[in-house]
Amino acid sequence: LGQFTEAWQLSTDVLQRCLDAEALSQTLTVYNLMAEIRLRQARYTEVPGLTGKVINSLLPETSQEDLGRAYLLWGQSLAALADWHRAASKLATAERHLSSSAQPLIQIPVLLAQATVQAQQQVTAPLPMAMQTVLAKLETVSDPLLLGQSYLTLSQIQFRLGQAELALAAAETAVAHLRSAGANGLAHGLLQRAAVQIYLGQFQKALADLQLAGDLFDGMDDVPGQLKLYLLWGYEYHGGLGDWRQARRRLVRVGKLLTTQAKQAKDESMVVQEGIRLWLGLGHVALQTKRWPQATASLQKVMTAVSHQRLVWWQPAANYAWGMLLLARAESA
Repeated sequence: LGQFTEAWQLSTDVLQRCLDAEALSQTLTVYNLMAEIRLRQARYTEVPGLTGKVINSLLPETSQEDLGRAYLLWGQSLAALADWHRAASKLATAERHLSSSAQPLIQIPVLLAQATVQAQQQVTAPLPMAMQTVLAKLETVSDPLLLGQSYLTLSQIQFRLGQAELALAAAETAVAHLRSAGANGLAHGLLQRAAVQIYLGQFQKALADLQLAGDLFDGMDDVPGQLKLYLLWGYEYHGGLGDWRQARRRLVRVGKLLTTQAKQAKDESMVVQEGIRLWLGLGHVALQTKRWPQATASLQKVMTAVSHQRLVWWQPAANYAWGMLLLARAESA
């Protein structure tokens, strides 16, 4: 449902009850749950401290499933911070712990996370091997949430590979499954479908998805989801229509969300990729409205951020925007 603050409060209550009852083995599942909540709240640097309670546990009854899930969450938090090499290492460890599980589908979330990391490390087809493995397993899956997450990840990867029509078909399938899997998953599925529709010029359909996703997010405290919504709505949608005033209005809201979230988590690095998208968007808006100082300030932030090797994916977009700024300033001189 995307009600992560309430989920956190409930999990801390459960943890305290377990500690009071000296049911220490049960705390491991709770620590993993708390780590997942922090992951969904984009408080990525808090995740290792919680998963570490499981990984470093001396309890003899620590299960392979608990260990595998802890490494999965740790890997996902590293991937969110664009630390691809370390993320891949943690996810490989998660896969090893879960390989002997009697539950045949327990590895799918790990494979989806691995597919996302692999997609960031390759820019051409074919699909990452982990994603191909997931697709081979889907015939045995009936859980709508797992199906929806699988097709959502597939769509995201296909979109990155430039396979827009395939990405749209996968997004349609993801949304169809996620409608019965909770409002939060559905909202994220709608965002992916809207992103592909905008790319294909289907702005009216995209607007309907953006509006419905916005209505869903209004009932949640899903900051990462809201960031994705307003970044997409602001730059890609309004920018695609040439409505730069509305684009800037949406992007300013993103800036406020980023500032609030960074203060809450006391860590600005957790939103580095969202920050790059924001600065790129503001830079393009300023370029289109011929506000050279604002464009320069925003794009300088982008150029500094993408100098890190982990963010090589963003360098072409950053260099293109900086080149457009230099051309525009030369023509206006």
